[in-house]
Amino acid sequence: MKSEAEYWQARKDFQYYKIVRQWLDELTSAHALDTILDVGSYSTPVAQWGRFDERIALDKQEITTPCAGVRYVQADWFDSDETASVLTCLQTIEHLNTIAEARGFTEKLLRAASVAVIISVPYMQPHTREGQHPLDPIGLPKLLSITGGRRPARLAYAEDTDAVSAHTAIRLVGMWKGLRS
Repeated sequence: MKSEAEYWQARKDFQYYKIVRQWLDELTSAHALDTILDVGSYSTPVAQWGRFDERIALDKQEITTPCAGVRYVQADWFDSDETASVLTCLQTIEHLNTIAEARGFTEKLLRAASVAVIISVPYMQPHTREGQHPLDPIGLPKLLSITGGRRPARLAYAEDTDAVSAHTAIRLVGMWKGLRS
């Protein structure tokens, strides 16, 4: 497994991150929001983007190189009671084992957000032999099923090529309205 620094260095210029950053900037352009919570953050600086009063990153793995100004929570999302104005969950849902588990995970994301939830998944990636992405392939119909049939307020497709493997991947990025009032 790559180190945290190597993980981010290999991905920092990916288009799906640029889309997420743009959406976060737009959500907070008029005024800062209370909290951003990045679920499944690993070592990415997503929680540092946008204008937020509090920044939280949650991951099951221990983060050894934390980003400045971000409070890290090492926990399973299902066991967490964290809430936020905006939640991000990038390239995480495909690691869950079943559609039912993904629905519960996503429902919890939507109920924990007061403004928006931004989700990205690999788009139509073939099922991996290593078993790291049990839910692959994920297209729009499956993502809508995972989100309980809720349609996203925004949707984008981002194509990126891994500099090391030269493999091209497409990510499906969506933004849903949060359900917490």
